[in-house]
Amino acid sequence: MAFLFQPWIIPCFSRKFGMVWPILEGILVDKMIIGSRLGIFWGVSKEAMTSGHITYNGESLQNFYPRRTSAYVSQIDNHIGELTIRETLDFAARCQGARGQTAGSFSWRKHSLATDYVMRVPGLDICADTLVGSDMDRGVSGGQKERVTTGEMVVGPRKTLFMDEISTGLDSSTTFQIVKCVGNFVHLMEGTVLMALLQPAPETFELFDDLILLSEGQIVYQGPQESVLEFFESLGFVIPLRKGVADFPQEVMSRKDQAQYWADNLRPYVFVPTSKIAEAFKESKYGKLVESNLLVPFNKANENQSALARSRYAVSKWEIFKACFARELLLISWHRFLYIFRTCQVAFVGLITCTMVLRTRIHPTDEINGNLYLPCLFFGLVHMMFNGFSDLPILISRLPVFYKQRDNLFYPAWAFSIPSLILCIPYSIVEALIWSCVVYYTVGFAPGGGRFFRFMFILFSVHQMALGLFRTIGAIGQDMVVTNTFGSFALLIMFLLGGFILPRDTIKPWWIWGYWISPLSYGQSAISINEFIAPRWMKESTFGSDTVGHNVLRSHGLPVRGYWYWLGVGVLLAYSVFFKVLSTLALKYLNVIPSDAIKGSNVEDDHSHSSGQSFAMMLTLTTNLTAVIVPHTASVLGTSPERSTGLFNLWIFEIFKEMLREGVPEKRLQLLSNVSGIFTPGVLTALEFVEEVMKLVDTLRHALVGLPGSSGLSTEQRKRLTISVELVANPSIIFMDEPTSGLDASAAAIVMRTVRNTVDTGRTVVCTIHQPSIDIFESSDESITGIPAIPHGYNPATWMLKISTQAWEQKIGQDFVSIYRNSDQYREVEGLIECLSNPVAGSEPLKFATEFPQDSTTQFKVCLWKQNLTYWRSPHYNVVLLFFSTICALIFGSVFWNIGSKRETMQDLFNVMGALYSACSFLGVNNSSSIQPIISRERTVYYREKASGMYSPFPYAAAQGLVEIPYIAVQTLLFCGITYFMIGFERTLVKFLLYRLFMFLTFSYFAFYGMMVVGLTSSQQLAAVVSSAFYSLWKFLSGFLAPKPVSDIFILSTSLA
Repeated sequence: MAFLFQPWIIPCFSRKFGMVWPILEGILVDKMIIGSRLGIFWGVSKEAMTSGHITYNGESLQNFYPRRTSAYVSQIDNHIGELTIRETLDFAARCQGARGQTAGSFSWRKHSLATDYVMRVPGLDICADTLVGSDMDRGVSGGQKERVTTGEMVVGPRKTLFMDEISTGLDSSTTFQIVKCVGNFVHLMEGTVLMALLQPAPETFELFDDLILLSEGQIVYQGPQESVLEFFESLGFVIPLRKGVADFPQEVMSRKDQAQYWADNLRPYVFVPTSKIAEAFKESKYGKLVESNLLVPFNKANENQSALARSRYAVSKWEIFKACFARELLLISWHRFLYIFRTCQVAFVGLITCTMVLRTRIHPTDEINGNLYLPCLFFGLVHMMFNGFSDLPILISRLPVFYKQRDNLFYPAWAFSIPSLILCIPYSIVEALIWSCVVYYTVGFAPGGGRFFRFMFILFSVHQMALGLFRTIGAIGQDMVVTNTFGSFALLIMFLLGGFILPRDTIKPWWIWGYWISPLSYGQSAISINEFIAPRWMKESTFGSDTVGHNVLRSHGLPVRGYWYWLGVGVLLAYSVFFKVLSTLALKYLNVIPSDAIKGSNVEDDHSHSSGQSFAMMLTLTTNLTAVIVPHTASVLGTSPERSTGLFNLWIFEIFKEMLREGVPEKRLQLLSNVSGIFTPGVLTALEFVEEVMKLVDTLRHALVGLPGSSGLSTEQRKRLTISVELVANPSIIFMDEPTSGLDASAAAIVMRTVRNTVDTGRTVVCTIHQPSIDIFESSDESITGIPAIPHGYNPATWMLKISTQAWEQKIGQDFVSIYRNSDQYREVEGLIECLSNPVAGSEPLKFATEFPQDSTTQFKVCLWKQNLTYWRSPHYNVVLLFFSTICALIFGSVFWNIGSKRETMQDLFNVMGALYSACSFLGVNNSSSIQPIISRERTVYYREKASGMYSPFPYAAAQGLVEIPYIAVQTLLFCGITYFMIGFERTLVKFLLYRLFMFLTFSYFAFYGMMVVGLTSSQQLAAVVSSAFYSLWKFLSGFLAPKPVSDIFILSTSLA
């Protein structure tokens, strides 16, 4: 039997119940891939390829549900940022069937005991009611998110756990506590854990039963962890004093570090490759023991039936539905401002609409006035559809969490879809009711309660259909740029073939099928029938023997029979059900698009944030803290990730605000910013290129940075790049927050060597490090805490964290704060601070000639250069946009084929105007909506770089706008070159150039509007909602749907549109 993993074939290994196994590897990428592939193999994903016959407890994988029997704890933190930690874990406990316990956050009565226990072990109880947060919403720190990821999986009853780098962002003490708790669970409950750890401390390493050591896709050791040194000693490698046992075998695998551990004086040193070490393992007693264990068949008589999950889900369908429904209610409550804003927006747009076509201006007397009522009816339908379009960002932002929980069998796809579909019904009712109340009688539509409610019902049906349509597009596309593009494409098809822009009789034969399948055509027919067969429109027309209402309907190719209303409503509701079923099926069967195919917009952010909610507990970061950091030194500080990261935020950001309130001049604060730099743990660099700056730390020139977790540089290389971005500004003081988080021991040593080299150049560095190894800790010259010497053979980080806790102080009856304040070291530091606080006689205050290192022109050039490379290397945006424009041009040309040459009747002119109106509005809307995810992703980077003093807002904004111009010019060339001649406009050079100019200006201002609205709003979801209102208003005030009003104020409105 063998597991076939790409890019290696990994020999199989046995795993026993009641044991904890760590995975260590000299190459970080290998270990991450193998750990994730093992989780994939046990059913978390369908990407793995297997061969041979695979059994678990003697059972074939087809006889039970591996995904419920085991759990894969990923190193990627995917959570819904709007939920608190308690709510996230309560939901996981409820879906996984924590026995005899209630997920209290959803019942509002009491909390789950399992949730409380899982939060208490990793120290999450202090922030249980804090929002998890995202890159734009304030929440917990990155280390706390990592703990939430672990707790989400272990809160259930699963006994086989694959845990991938759960220690990232945690201090040594917390990691030791978690691993010890996992070990107790394994030994008492007969579970099995396979865990990948980075930089484990010796005391944490000793908690494991067996060790799996991987290198270059091969197992070089598998056996008792206490025997690993004996195995390597047999090969000639000896661990030196004060070297971590976990770090030693990893560095032996490294060509650069292996020679220093060679201790066989009888043989000259020659590099021992991984293949030879793997062969030596197979021939050793440990390898033979593994092989003999594999040959022993499993005894089913000893099988624990509770170890295998025989049902697909842990709880009943009804319980799953209740849990998902309760969570959806919480999310709607969190987004209540968004929904209230959207509702107020509907009222605002409706108010403008009704005042444009007041009943005092138009009267139901003839066909001319009837043609003024019809656009207002059509616009109501269009606005309902655009209102549904703004739901896309919310769905897309939740998809990563859905795929994770679906693949881990928390709930099926229908349990995710149905609650939101049910809860959107009241929202659609409110939207339709408000629009109807504001518009119906103010405009002067046909009086009568029955017709009013039928008007409202058709708007409700269109809104439900639009929500289902865009939900389906989101479930299939999965990416904001792609879904925005195809959402605009769907709107375009329905808009062109809906029966208003082009009457049914004038639609080309090859497009008539589009009219019959367009939901908007049925909505237009239904809402027009409701109005124009009313008694007031039944008087005889002066233009024939038919009624005025029938003439209006027939002139636009609309039916005149009353049953068309109910037929239209029925088709719209059928479309709504169809789209909702289709979206559920897409969520069920489609897997997440690989990250190297479609790059997400999420940016990893490990910042420590405060909660968006208030809660009783307050975390004291520091009291009366003074410190001095001497040049040419590197200092380490901190006890817990929350305090160290929060302390950095306090020092670097909040202290500026406090000093400003105390009257310190802003210029002096800017000076402090100019001489210092901060490196934060989240890798927020958006540079998609590496050029001269990388010479400072390594030879990774010309390597693409890519996006975290998907492409480009490795995590360790990103850390070094982020450090170099700050170093290139040549600051005198550098604050580094967790520069080694997420790195293995060898990679962390490389980063710290870079820090050491930085210090040697004369700079001062203060950094927080979680779980530093002995080597890393000894690269620091002093510790802020002033704790005495470290005992021989003990990991300094773990000892420091252990000895400095309040519990340990109470245990030994000592107060380290008091001891330090009475020490000579404290007095020396205070004296040094007093000395350095007084300027040298004859010296002048340090000042800079300009606020920024470069002038505005240079800032603009650099920002433009960066934006140009970023756009050029973003084909999922610009290529999709150009492709969409070309397809739209062909559609426009074929729908409006040669209508520009027909100018005999008013309807012919109306058709030509409809072609121009549609082209301007829909291509512009697509430009605006497609650019918003790109700008939203870049905005996170902009905030960091602006805070670092790299550039001012104006050069950045100017470069961001200018880089769009060439792509818009190409888009205009493609679109105008196709549509102008296919539609049949007058073939003169001047008019063709004017056509191109106006299209270019239209596409440009829509794109710039998309940039602006992202900058003005707090989230992409709110930007989409605000945009939908402006799109609707611009469509209505453009002069095509409604005539130019008499009032001066509305003349200004139409001019702005």
